Parts: sequence; structure tokens; C-alpha cells
Amino acid sequence: MAGNMKFSHAVGYRGLCSIKPHNASIGTVLLCTGGNINLTQDPIMSGGVWGAGYANAAPIAYAFNYLALEGSINFEWVNQSAVWMALKKFALTDRTYASEVHLLPDGANGFHGEGWCSSLSFEASEGAALTGSMNFKGDPSDETPGYGIVSNNDVWNLGLEQPEFWSQETDEDWKQNAGTKIDNYGSGIVIDPAQATSLGDKLMYGMGANGRDLAGATLIPYWNTKVSTLKAGKENATLSNLSSGDFDDVDDVINWSVNYNSDLQVLKCCSFGKHLNSQTHTPIGADYILCGEMSGDGNLTVFALRESGSCSFSPTGFHIPKKYLTFTLGGFDANSDNPTGVAKSVVVPNALISSGSTSMATGASYITTDYSFTAIGDGVNPVLYMADSDFASSSSSDDNSQGNGEGGNGGGGE
Repeated sequence: MAGNMKFSHAVGYRGLCSIKPHNASIGTVLLCTGGNINLTQDPIMSGGVWGAGYANAAPIAYAFNYLALEGSINFEWVNQSAVWMALKKFALTDRTYASEVHLLPDGANGFHGEGWCSSLSFEASEGAALTGSMNFKGDPSDETPGYGIVSNNDVWNLGLEQPEFWSQETDEDWKQNAGTKIDNYGSGIVIDPAQATSLGDKLMYGMGANGRDLAGATLIPYWNTKVSTLKAGKENATLSNLSSGDFDDVDDVINWSVNYNSDLQVLKCCSFGKHLNSQTHTPIGADYILCGEMSGDGNLTVFALRESGSCSFSPTGFHIPKKYLTFTLGGFDANSDNPTGVAKSVVVPNALISSGSTSMATGASYITTDYSFTAIGDGVNPVLYMADSDFASSSSSDDNSQGNGEGGNGGGGE
């Protein structure tokens, strides 16, 4: 006797997020802890009067408007350069170019398409691994098969059927083009394409074995980070003449976070008959996206109440900028030949303390001092950049070039 209970593939652990930056040949998978996709419409409502009574006093005339797509991703930073470089390009060096974003709650359905980063964060706290979050704006109007918003109407099979662009690919096609044609699944942190023997062996969205190189010690623990800043009296130093001896480590940091934001503006023009959906005859997305100013901020918590040093709790410290405030992250690309790996850094050219506080504690609770800072540029560098080395130890030789971002595509055109 047949029952009504059916098996569904819509379960959380099948979810997947990957980023393929501009001009990258392959995408990079993130170790996601959460995320969401938001589609919103701000309909154009009439403000005119039409003789309504008290029982039906409501607007009734409207016009449709384009849709705005925004996504957010929470993830754990891992000590893989592939992840570091993908997010660096997405958020900073290629910020005016579209990256390919795949945010799939069930591993197959969700958003596949162009996206621009609007924020990126780094957060470390005692007893935990380094985590991050990212927000982006995407283009919901992509009509390429398998791209845009992809969903499956059959909830029993939700997450099982792959997007349409998989259906025309054979095992032989994939093996001959491994690592080049498949651009959303390889990143140095997923299954090795050279070892795949069939289509089912590769990292399909929500299907097959994935994350082989993520197994093991890949998280960045809080204790393998540090915070440093230029010594007092070195505020006028430039990158060309800095050395490791010019930096002071900030002692006894308990928690820290730094956040980067990119102001993104979207624009829909008066474009009669253009860029309309063939079914609804309405605009699905905007015509252009524009990158505005960068901004940044962060927080720092240190043990005890200091009288002097980099975290001096004194009024004069509020009017002395922390130049090249550097957050160093260790352990990248560690292997048997290099068990400690290499370090990378998040650098704020100028950090201004906006608030500092301490408070009474009871019993055996330890005393802390909390600082909030605002990040600003120095006229040469961005408000925050990701250096591919321990900046405080090798600042004069590190390649910190961010590019000028010229030539970015506008998105959502024809």
C-alpha cells in the first residue's frame, strides 16, 4: 500500500556558494555557514485620490518597477590562497567588474549570475576561528539557460536536478576540459579534476564528493592572528621606506573585527520597450550598476586598561591616527614542507579611533578595553586592502597595487 511520504533533497548541508572573479578561469567554493537571497520590488504607487470611503481608503493604482537582487553570505575563512584571492578580487581589485556568483541553498537552485561586492568582513574572537561575511548585489535579469534565479517546482526533487547547462555536457567533454571548462567547481579546495573518472566524481552543485582539501586543519584560529600598527613618530613614513622595525604589535588582543563597504548604486533609465521580459513585458533588472565610495570600520578589544602603548586609553590617543593598522593572519597554504604556512594581512592605511570604553567587572571577570575605529584612505591606497604577505614584516616589498578599476562593465545592458 503506497503512502504519501516522499523523499526530498532540500536539506541544508547540500547548500553551496562559489565565486568566480572577473577573468578567473575557475571558481572558488566558500565554507558557508549561512546566507540568503532577497528579491525586492519597490512598486510605483499612485498618490491620487479617487473618492474612496472610509472602508476602502487605500491606493489602487500602481506601476511595476524593476527588481533588486541582494545576497548575503556568512562563511569561515580558510587558509587557502584560492579563497583569499577570489574574495580579494571580488571585493577590491576588480570591484568594478562583475564576478560570477552562485548562491544555492539546496546545491542546485538559487542564484547563478553576475554580482558585485558591497561589503566584506573579518572577525576574530577568543576561542573561535576567523569568520567573515559578504554582501553583494546581483543581476536578476540574466536569461541565459541555467542562470539568474533558478528554482525547481517539484519539491520532491528539489536540489536533485542540475541546472540546464549541465544537461548538454558528457563525461568525455568534461574530462577533456577539466579545470578550464568547468569554472565553478575547481579552486584548489575541491576534488582534483585529474582524478575524476566520471561526471559523478566532480563537484556538481549538491552532488558528489566535495571539499577534499578542506578536511583537516584548514580554519584560521584566533591565536594565529595579530594586530600591529606603526610606531609613534613614524606617522609620516611611506611604503617605500617602511621596515618591520617600524611596527608595534598591539599586545593582548582578545577580539577584533574589520569591515569594508562599497557603495553600489543601480540605475534604471527611461528606456521604452528595451530590456523587458518577454512574458510580463516589464523590466526584471536595472540597466546599470555604479561603484561609489569605499568605507570601513572595525573594533578592537584588549585585555586590561593600558596607560601607554598602541592601545593607550588616553584622550590624546583619539587624535592620533593609527597608520597602517595591520591584521596579520597566519597559516596559509601550510604543507609538510612548510608546516607553518605563510601569512597574509588586512591593512587599514589610516584608522581613527571613534570611541573607547571600559567598564567595571564582577568577581573573576577580566577587565577589557573596547575600541571602535573608522577607516579612511591616505590618498594613494584604498580604505582597506588585502596584502599577500605579513605586511608588518615585509611591507616595503609586498605588492599592494590595487589597480584603478577602470574599464568595469556596467551590467544589465542589452
